[in-house]
Amino acid sequence: SPSAADALGLPRFDAAFDRGALVAVLPEDREAYVATLAGLMAPEGRVLLVTVEHDGFAGPPYEVREADVRELFSPAFAVRPLQREDRMGAEPHWRERGCTRFEEAAYLLTRHRAG
Repeated sequence: SPSAADALGLPRFDAAFDRGALVAVLPEDREAYVATLAGLMAPEGRVLLVTVEHDGFAGPPYEVREADVRELFSPAFAVRPLQREDRMGAEPHWRERGCTRFEEAAYLLTRHRAG
């Protein structure tokens, strides 16, 4: 089947940055999002992905844990955690939404080679 890039008449991308897209996607639509992203990336293309982990409210932004990232992306990408940062002190408004924890996590995703 054609990739998302082929279907849209686009070249495959070598790099992408997702800070705010995946965490805004309904959990039941995440697999479609990942399939579309994978179809837009060149072999060995890289994605810098930033997710959030929190309690207190359902979302958005929706919580996307490291286990979720690995489950969603591992079939098409190598997943490498880069950094995790507690944002509660810097962004106290999360406490107003009922959070006792709010962390951002960054990952480097590298598209597997075709074949």
